[in-house]
Amino acid sequence: MRETRSIATAALLTLAACAPSYPDTLTEDPARWATWTRQPEARYRGQVFEGDASLAADPCVARDGDLLRMAYTCPTSADSGGLCAATSTDGLEWTRVPSIVEGVEGVVLNSTPGAWDHNIETCSLVPRDDRLELYFSGYPDVDDAGERAPSAIGLATSTGGAPFAVDPTSPVLSATPHGYDGSDLFSASVFPQDDALAMVYVGWCVPGYNQETSCEHGPATVLLGATQGTDGAWTKRPTPVLEGRRDVPLMRDGVAEPALVAGPDGRFYLFFSAGLGDTPRVTMLAVGDSPFGPWEINPEPLWQPEPASFEACGAFAPSVLIENDQAAMWYLAMDDCGGACTSCDFAKCGCEPTWSIGHATAPWPLVHP
Repeated sequence: MRETRSIATAALLTLAACAPSYPDTLTEDPARWATWTRQPEARYRGQVFEGDASLAADPCVARDGDLLRMAYTCPTSADSGGLCAATSTDGLEWTRVPSIVEGVEGVVLNSTPGAWDHNIETCSLVPRDDRLELYFSGYPDVDDAGERAPSAIGLATSTGGAPFAVDPTSPVLSATPHGYDGSDLFSASVFPQDDALAMVYVGWCVPGYNQETSCEHGPATVLLGATQGTDGAWTKRPTPVLEGRRDVPLMRDGVAEPALVAGPDGRFYLFFSAGLGDTPRVTMLAVGDSPFGPWEINPEPLWQPEPASFEACGAFAPSVLIENDQAAMWYLAMDDCGGACTSCDFAKCGCEPTWSIGHATAPWPLVHP
């Protein structure tokens, strides 16, 4: 379902042979960082196809009055995908919204065959004025040679939470040839900044992939930033928000799937996926005074996924809200095919994992003095 899962295996991050200089700092003291407690079982499994095979992935959660709204990557048929949505009052029990696809519950946005958003995934929900804005990743179809153009970030809107309609300005952000996002850009985390919006997203550039021939900054998977002007247009920031690091094992192959949250202390909390070249993938945290860094990074994962559990092969792609002296996280969990693939090498095992959504919490503050 998700095309970007092959990024790390397609090309591992190539870093300079000399010792690099990083703008961020590392704090390895465990007492500095809050402890996370996760639910022992998946909180949401999503739509079910072909018996017990199900997929609910890449959640994004937003507060909308008394409701929590969650959008997520889902199957819209046996061979196509889109975005689904559900609502909750407690963040644990969810009710799917009315669907735009007959026979499939909760679908709020479908892909467009043959267009730039032939396949869609990942999301960021932003309540704004009298509408909901839903940012998503769109991927063109592959050609006869198995190649496709780079992905882009689109916008869909709704006045009632469902359905969503793709905004005519979409895509709002596209790949820059030979730049940090020359091969693909995806997984935007969009947030209010001043009177407009800003975003952090994943950029991927590897020569030979998705029509990219060369990368000015070398092959890498990094987090990038963009800001929206008063005219609604988006402008990319020239340098990465966060890059991979040779001195942090979990960040050696790059960083992905961000969730950027403004804390009640006025600081910014950047959650992101790491361990891209390994299994299981994990979630890490950095904190800074600016939404674009520099950062103080916890070099350890927020937790290690539990073996033989619903998250045995990954707990990553987070969405986070900070409310009532608590941080709540919803994340993509990937199992080990019910214990049949403890290596998490699904191609070798010949099985498909279950993708579900997990839930974890941590007390405020997330960073201790």
